[in-house]
Amino acid sequence: MRTHSTIRPVLVHDKNCLDVSALSSELHQLCRTVPWRSFLAIAGDWLFIAAAIVAARLAHHWLAALCALVVIGSRQHALLILMHDASHFRIHPRKKINDVLANCFLAWPCFISVEAYRAHHYEHHVHVNTDEDPDWLRKKDNPDWAFPKKQWHILLIFLRAALYTEAGEIVKALIFRPFLRKRQPTAAEGGEAKGTAAKPPKSRLKLAYYLSLVAILTAFGWWSNFLFYWMLPLLTFNALFLRMRSVCEHFGLYERSHDLNHTRNYHPSLLERIFIAPHNVHYHLDHHLFPAIPFYHLPRAHRLLMALPDYRENSHQSVSIFTDRQRSVLCDLTGGTRVAAEQEKPVLVAAMN
Repeated sequence: MRTHSTIRPVLVHDKNCLDVSALSSELHQLCRTVPWRSFLAIAGDWLFIAAAIVAARLAHHWLAALCALVVIGSRQHALLILMHDASHFRIHPRKKINDVLANCFLAWPCFISVEAYRAHHYEHHVHVNTDEDPDWLRKKDNPDWAFPKKQWHILLIFLRAALYTEAGEIVKALIFRPFLRKRQPTAAEGGEAKGTAAKPPKSRLKLAYYLSLVAILTAFGWWSNFLFYWMLPLLTFNALFLRMRSVCEHFGLYERSHDLNHTRNYHPSLLERIFIAPHNVHYHLDHHLFPAIPFYHLPRAHRLLMALPDYRENSHQSVSIFTDRQRSVLCDLTGGTRVAAEQEKPVLVAAMN
């Protein structure tokens, strides 16, 4: 009878802050991929994009067009979150299929590749919030990423992100990521044993992809629609939601004493979930602890972890992004009532179980 190997959390700062041995078997089961669930999520996002474009074209009204841009930007952001899962080989168990699907339907439409993102992203996981973390290094001396701040200043940062700053970061990432030192993921991070990781698809497939796109846009005269309904939301509303989510994941955290408070889980409202935190990305602490667990199993993993006293008492959990008056991410970002709210932690724990 086959037995499962022990699964351990990926701990960077404090190797002894969490013992999950009692949950090892169940957490190991949650690492399995269920491809149809990923395919359904991908198809759903593309369906919403197509519906938004059709509705805006039929309405012939600027307000409908604006709503379409918001919806499309939110689904582009959602596609990139699924691409993040693919960077951990969580879309399909066969790595070549995983990467081809991720590139064709998630990454290449947004002018990146899953391989380039993976090289960057695994350094973030292994060195989170240190000077060897490329995400942290890029942001740590930037005043826009320094908190706490007043609410009006945070709003201004988000507005600028939608207009130009995040688009600039996206362009720089597209230029420099291909030159980053590549590193293969470990099994604990969602990869396999050394030497078994998927090789990048041949450049001919990528070239054929973009040549086909150019040919289709030219043949049907769709260039103006492409620029308006794809490129514009990609560099505005997608950029806005990307900035908001990035802030939610690793900023406004002042304890940083161990791995359970170097990032946070946040439990968004329905609208926040649709636009800022789709596909369970708000279980970000749980993802850092167990990157091999795909997005659709993260709620179950969170419920299991909440049964552990060390996790329940020490993990950083925020209620909503903006709406809760004491435990929202916004409260953390403004240096608000987090300390006072610690007294109400039993109430929060009960609500999350």
